[in-house]
Amino acid sequence: MTQQRIDTSDNAACWAPTRSVHLLRRNSGLTVLQAPRGFGKSSLVSAWLAASRDADHLTVHIPPPEPTLTADDYWIRVTAGLTDVGTATDIALERVDLLRDRTVEERIFELVDARPEVNVVATVVGRSLFEDPLSFAPSLDTVRADDLLYTVDDVQALFRSAGLDPADADLSDLHRRTGGLPALCRAVLTAAKPLRPLTPETLEQAFSDAVPRYVRDDVLAAVDAELRRFLVRTATAHALTVDLAQYLGGGLDSARHLLDLEAAGLLAHLDTVDGDAWRLPPAVRTELIAVQRAEGLDPAARSTLLALHHRERGDHAAALRCAADAEDWDLAVEILDQHAAALVNSHVEVLRDVLLAIPEAEVDAHPGITALRELVRQLSGDPSGDVSPYDTAGLLDLTVVEDPRESLTVVGNRILLQRLGGDYETAADQTRRLHVSVRRLLDAEPDAITDFLPFLRMQSGLTYQLSGDFAESTVELRLAHRLGAARRMDYISRNAAGNSALNWAFAGELQRAHEWLAVENQIAPADEWIEALVRIGGAVARVLTSVDELDLDTAGHAVAGLRELPDVAELWPFVTFARCRYAVATGDPSLGLAALTEYAEARTRANGLFVQSLLDATEIEVRLALGDVAPAKALADSLPSDTPWGVVAVARTRLLTGDHQSAVTTCRRYDWLGTPYARAHLEALVIEAVATRRLGRDEDADRAWSHACSIADRTGIRSAFASVERPAVVALVERATRPSPSVSQFLATPSPEHYPATLAFPQLTDRERTVLDGVARGLTVGQIAALMFLSTSTIKTHKRTLYRKLSAHTRTEAIDRARTFGFLKP
Repeated sequence: MTQQRIDTSDNAACWAPTRSVHLLRRNSGLTVLQAPRGFGKSSLVSAWLAASRDADHLTVHIPPPEPTLTADDYWIRVTAGLTDVGTATDIALERVDLLRDRTVEERIFELVDARPEVNVVATVVGRSLFEDPLSFAPSLDTVRADDLLYTVDDVQALFRSAGLDPADADLSDLHRRTGGLPALCRAVLTAAKPLRPLTPETLEQAFSDAVPRYVRDDVLAAVDAELRRFLVRTATAHALTVDLAQYLGGGLDSARHLLDLEAAGLLAHLDTVDGDAWRLPPAVRTELIAVQRAEGLDPAARSTLLALHHRERGDHAAALRCAADAEDWDLAVEILDQHAAALVNSHVEVLRDVLLAIPEAEVDAHPGITALRELVRQLSGDPSGDVSPYDTAGLLDLTVVEDPRESLTVVGNRILLQRLGGDYETAADQTRRLHVSVRRLLDAEPDAITDFLPFLRMQSGLTYQLSGDFAESTVELRLAHRLGAARRMDYISRNAAGNSALNWAFAGELQRAHEWLAVENQIAPADEWIEALVRIGGAVARVLTSVDELDLDTAGHAVAGLRELPDVAELWPFVTFARCRYAVATGDPSLGLAALTEYAEARTRANGLFVQSLLDATEIEVRLALGDVAPAKALADSLPSDTPWGVVAVARTRLLTGDHQSAVTTCRRYDWLGTPYARAHLEALVIEAVATRRLGRDEDADRAWSHACSIADRTGIRSAFASVERPAVVALVERATRPSPSVSQFLATPSPEHYPATLAFPQLTDRERTVLDGVARGLTVGQIAALMFLSTSTIKTHKRTLYRKLSAHTRTEAIDRARTFGFLKP
């Protein structure tokens, strides 16, 4: 077959790790290599094209576009290399982000959609194109910076390709010091070639020559004086935010500088829970610290200041790392003494690195630190006492470790510890990274970890479930059930079935939940000690489905089995949610408050937006059912309406306190189109129907009610109709144009209303709040009038109105009532 290459002027070596080339040989249609400069994108593309030519594919290579090239002219270059439909074609598009034109992105998607025989690999720096590759369709793929870092085996293969073969210990040391950054590894190789024979001394010399030269010529020389100063001063931080950059002397233009350096390919962007952050490759950062020292800055003093800054803001892991950078062991030990328990759960890597770096004299002076160091070694899979720095990336890459099964066990245990510690989002992130490595390993060695897969899928399903990623959880649990059944691992298939039922029950899809509960019932229970954990998911699903169907007897039996749980009961957030729903449905919300109190400590430790928002919303619902309006309203006022359960809780608060328009606005604020949460959508529509009817907007009420009835009839959920006063349901039914079987069944059976029809909550004006503050401070009417620049008669009028709204007759009563409603602090 004729092969075509367009502009093959790239003289870079064609070598790239075989495992990396395999990432591009998946026929994904489109693969985006998104990484800063220095991560070996060009050499990987060259190696991929060479493999494509060996496979007799047509290849098209488009180099980085010139600054003056338009998107239309660029696309002419791309299409010029394409032949007739049906010819297997691999196209490499380097640095398409330099066009800064999103129409190219759209054309690439159109091309791979229209031509299934075409595979495109596009390299980008920054986020001007393909901003969110994680949202790609399943047929498309993305390779991030961490996937491109060299492993120890990659470094060995690189050196051997040049006829050099360093000793294993030297390779490990080189990999650690370069961080596996391809550009640095290649730079050291280039410096090492003239120094044969290769010894530890000559390799050290090559490293000492290559890394400073790379930072000087390829990093600092690539930016102007202002950005150079910014880079050097902010290198103190392991990860940069705009605030940290300004704190480190980056100036008021720090935000612009960070974006410029990302666009230049010198900083990698990080998506964090707290917002945007950026980082340098570790080896580059280390060399920039040396530049700080050469330019008269004191790196240790700057690291200590940054450690104190992090500690003040509650980021104890970052504070500990900076204290270790500064070798400020007193500060490091102080942080460990205060926060070690939390760090074990959420930052075991940082904890281990610092513990192993602390001098023996410091450790000996603190016996607790000695024990903690040994514990962390065990948790990190290093009981041998080896003090080499911990390589998370190397451990996660199961294709290169000596014993994949052992590494998988270690990583799995760490994720389990993160989950047990309540760090659900980190556990989910680590699980996703692990799955990438597992896929690679299975491609290379299909039988390497086969017997581990059922357990891995089960644990992944639980991790995603607790982080609120129900779609991913459902997929993993389904796979766990199949694999467990195939290998006769009944405890896994039973656990997966019960938790699949929980996922569907939580969403309000009762039929699917019942299907999985039936599957669970067909599997024999496990041994007693493990069944106590395995049964929890199914029990929660039974409570939720039974409450939704208003079958409170069945729900009660299931709830009884959830009141005493094992010490390690990871599903406690769902247990709490189910117990609270049952308590509200049975008219005894105090039991719900008791359930929330029971897990109050676990709730404070939980580091996951899903769990936090779910339990905050649940507490609001319980307090509304109790008539405890003040704390419910205070919590509702602080709860973002960005989750389905949050929307329902906040909207219900507005409805019951008489703010009907806000109730309607809250219900409509969430984008319900395509939402999988049928129960929450149904409850929001019922609230909206009642609120719009009270506002006199009957047509809006009819539309919301009709939509609610269609969801109820499809799912079988009837509990939503008990969440509002029965007369309101009757009035809406009388106006409905078609009968609803679900509503008819609800009205035909007695069911207690879950919440009061209304909850009195006084609405105070700003002036009345000011008067209240003066009353609470013991000021006279004249003193309050002077402060507010009003007459005493006006203040007396405001005071009378205030007392009437608070249903108070005396100052003491007014203050007590104001505290009850949350207007004054206790």
